[in-house]
Amino acid sequence: MKNERLTWLSVILTVAVLSIAVCRLDLMLAAVMAVLLGITVYPWRWDGAAYVAFVLYSSVLSSLLLLVSELLDLTGLIGGVYYGGVSVAWLLILLSMTGAAMTAGLMISICLNRYTAAVISKRWMLLFALAFAIGVASIYMFPLSVNLYYSGYAMFNDDVRLDYDRISDRLLMAPSLCSIVMGFLWSVGLRQCSIPYDHNELLQGGKV
Repeated sequence: MKNERLTWLSVILTVAVLSIAVCRLDLMLAAVMAVLLGITVYPWRWDGAAYVAFVLYSSVLSSLLLLVSELLDLTGLIGGVYYGGVSVAWLLILLSMTGAAMTAGLMISICLNRYTAAVISKRWMLLFALAFAIGVASIYMFPLSVNLYYSGYAMFNDDVRLDYDRISDRLLMAPSLCSIVMGFLWSVGLRQCSIPYDHNELLQGGKV
């Protein structure tokens, strides 16, 4: 199998981040990493195919960023640093999670192009990846709002009028804002890296 070592590295880093997310009860990050892990090994297990290098590097980079962000938060190096009342460590995790979600979305679209009757161009693959990442951030708002409510933050209109800091608004908008900013940057990088490849060449090896 081509890029076997890179695939293994991607799997190991993804499992490491998934383990930390589960231990910290970060269910949204755990779900994203579980999807990334599953879609990384799917073509490998199905017919021995592997993604091209830049797709796997995207997975490795996003997992490394997540691992570093989680470790910085756990060790307390930036755990007490806040920007506008929002933890900088959490913002770094959200930004890195967007990269992982975009990579997972791109891999899903590549597999749909390979293993189904769908014919998906590279631009539509990137659009699907971006939509997937923003969709993850949008879904994140629902469990986050429940968590904030039970943690005592002002959530309803009557409560928010009494909360002049309006910190709950910033916390709720953080996932979406991070996904838009990082999603744009990540999509530009993926677009540039995908130029040398045809949309049917993003999975190599295996049975066609």
